[in-house]
Amino acid sequence: MKAFNFYKDGELQEVDIVLESPVEFHEAISDAVHLDIDGVDIPVISI
Repeated sequence: MKAFNFYKDGELQEVDIVLESPVEFHEAISDAVHLDIDGVDIPVISI
């Protein structure tokens, strides 16, 4: 797996960007939880 993690010190804000994954996209997106953030739908997946 190749991934980057971005965070802001002192705050609970964190983003992971996955470049290569052992899980296929169609498998992961079917289990995604959708969050509405300021009117933008954000699909979120987790192991």
